[in-house]
Amino acid sequence: MQKCIDGANPDQKMRLVDEIIMNTKKFVRNPYGNYVLQFILDLKDLSINEKIGKQLLGSLINLIKFKESRKFSSNVIEK
Repeated sequence: MQKCIDGANPDQKMRLVDEIIMNTKKFVRNPYGNYVLQFILDLKDLSINEKIGKQLLGSLINLIKFKESRKFSSNVIEK
C-alpha cells in the first residue's frame, strides 16, 4: 500500500488516500493497516491528517481501552 501511494500520480494518490481515510477505523485496528495510516500521517498533509483525526475522534476511548485494538491503534494515535 505504501509503495502504491509513493509511486502514484497526484490524482491516484488522493483517490487511494481517500479510500484509506474512509476505512480508517478498520486500518487502525489492523496489524498491517496501522502502518499504512502512520505512513500517510508522516506525509504531513494537514488536510489529510485532519480527516484521519476526525475519523478517529469518536473512537479514541475504545481504541485505547480494548486490548486487541490497543496494540495497533496506539501507534497511530501517538502519531
